[in-house]
Amino acid sequence: MVITRSGHPVGVLLSLTDYEALIETLEVLAERDLPKSIERGLAEAEAGDLVTHEDVWDDARVRKLLDTRR
Repeated sequence: MVITRSGHPVGVLLSLTDYEALIETLEVLAERDLPKSIERGLAEAEAGDLVTHEDVWDDARVRKLLDTRR
């Protein structure tokens, strides 16, 4: 919703959900290395360099990390 004064826009009213989504988007966009990381991940996926979720959960390092949090 645009708030006007004398017919000119002076502010905006957002729902809390929309405001939080906007802030999160700005935080993500502020990460300088994010575009490179996304490009690298997409290239790895296209090359078939993938790890299944089974492999991740079967990884001893993941199991150890989960065990320490219990």
